Amino acid sequence: MQPSTGQCMLVLNKEQILKGIKAERGDYLIFTCDYTNGFHRSPRSKGVKLLVSEIGQIKKPQISMRQSIFKTENDVLVQCLGTHFDRIEQCKFYNNWKSEPFITQPYDDKQKLCIIKVNLRRLESRQSSENICVTWLSCDIDVIVNEKKITSPRSEMEKVEIESTGYLGMPQLNVTPAVFQSDETTEMTCNMPSFHDQAQCNYYKNNESKPFRTVAAKANRCLLSVSGKELLEDKVDTAKSELEICCDYMESKSSTTVSLFSNSVTVVVLMLPKPKISFQSKTKLFIHCDAPPSLRGTVFYLYQNGTEKPTATVSALETDHSVIFEIPRNGSRASLVYSCVYEYQGYRSAISDHKVFNEYEDYQEEFISSVTLEFLIRVIIVGIYFFLMGLLLACSHHKSSKNRWRQQREWQQLQRLPQSKPTKKSSLRAGDKELDPVALKESELDL
Repeated sequence: MQPSTGQCMLVLNKEQILKGIKAERGDYLIFTCDYTNGFHRSPRSKGVKLLVSEIGQIKKPQISMRQSIFKTENDVLVQCLGTHFDRIEQCKFYNNWKSEPFITQPYDDKQKLCIIKVNLRRLESRQSSENICVTWLSCDIDVIVNEKKITSPRSEMEKVEIESTGYLGMPQLNVTPAVFQSDETTEMTCNMPSFHDQAQCNYYKNNESKPFRTVAAKANRCLLSVSGKELLEDKVDTAKSELEICCDYMESKSSTTVSLFSNSVTVVVLMLPKPKISFQSKTKLFIHCDAPPSLRGTVFYLYQNGTEKPTATVSALETDHSVIFEIPRNGSRASLVYSCVYEYQGYRSAISDHKVFNEYEDYQEEFISSVTLEFLIRVIIVGIYFFLMGLLLACSHHKSSKNRWRQQREWQQLQRLPQSKPTKKSSLRAGDKELDPVALKESELDL
């Protein structure tokens, strides 16, 4: 394919793309390109991913607007549709062929789309010599497939025509440093493409329509020095705050003609509280150091007895904000004082509280704890033994009492029975003579 304007375009349908490829839902297809000048071949381009959303099909979201020609003083509503996916997390909107999105919006599960409100001045990337400036919008979506987040291919380009009469050129914004602590200051320089005697610059944050600061220009630039607390308006409630900053300018304070927006710069304001330190003693001493949850992948330094150089250094995982230092126990009776500090993006936090560890006292505490536990176990065992013995004695006493009561009751029943006539078996014997008890009783009375 021969390029005509410095670029090549290849149009393929899904059958041509998937020809000879066994693709399943959730798979990626990666495409690259290169070019030759007749003698040499260029390096390969970066890969572009296409997501297979259904077996044998590659789908992408749709971007739409209610109209295509807008006036610069108006905002435009842009929506991104992606109803053919199961779970959609967010939509990303792009201007022209830029690789980074200019805005990201959470997906609305009820309406099954993402809707954004765009200031048209942020879409213009050049000042046209004509009254109409043309730009192109597209979007993609982050979907969840098999519990994994995958980015869909971009939608088709949507043409936007903007009436851009009287606009000034696009300024360039530089921020140094872009990462700083809340009590520090940063320098924001808005460079104008041409000289204006009485120009002034407006600084904006997070796509707000009104500037947070206006500064008079000197020569062809405006310089703003602002602290992190001023930038956050003293609303510092997190350890890490990210802001998007841009600027524009006017020829004079009374002018109604403003420039295009500058490039956006991400500014990170840090407020690093001291870490938390705690001990866990076993065969080794384990020292836990914790940073705020938003600061992940930090580097921790452990100090012993207030030394200038750290005793140990451990880096947290990219998904974690705490570490554990392992210190061998040597049986010393000396008290050791530990503290820790963490470092995030080149900035160190305040030092933690000092924690004292005495191995001998810790051993005594462990010994006393073990002796106390052993004593309690023995008391419990003896208590269980006497309880069982008492239970056996009680059962035996109850059984014997029950037997005596039954015998007594049987004797009472026998006493209530009528007396039977005497028989030969009940007669008494005296020598070889058989005597009748009644006759014997009468004879005794005669005597």
